[in-house]
Amino acid sequence: MTHTEPDYEFNYFTNDAHRAQVKEAIDSAVALLPWWVRRVIVQDQGLNGDAAMSVSVQPNYRHIVLSVYPGFYDSTEQERARYVRHELCHVLLAPLTEWVRERLIAPLEYAEPRLYEYLQQEFIARLECVTEDLAIGRVAK
Repeated sequence: MTHTEPDYEFNYFTNDAHRAQVKEAIDSAVALLPWWVRRVIVQDQGLNGDAAMSVSVQPNYRHIVLSVYPGFYDSTEQERARYVRHELCHVLLAPLTEWVRERLIAPLEYAEPRLYEYLQQEFIARLECVTEDLAIGRVAK
């Protein structure tokens, strides 16, 4: 199946320069989007600690939601591009990630709470490592 450019929706952007920075970073990584992503919703968010960006994956609705935080705008162009690649790598990994969470980890939440907590933390740590390695590797090709 060929990949077509998704539709973009930008919400809550009051600064045109910020919107342009985000769009430029997304455009540099659009090839990472899986074929099923038909819509990219981008939301300018308020403060969120030290995060620059996060993603919510909605495959049933054929869209993703990228949330952008103030740390994104304080970064260099290269860092912004890497943040977007990192989040889009999460989108690529989402089918496996959600299966592991729903089928292997979630059933333990009440039956084995300590094991559940341990697996959840370990899975997230390793997922972030793999995601970042993929995001960095996309530059090195």
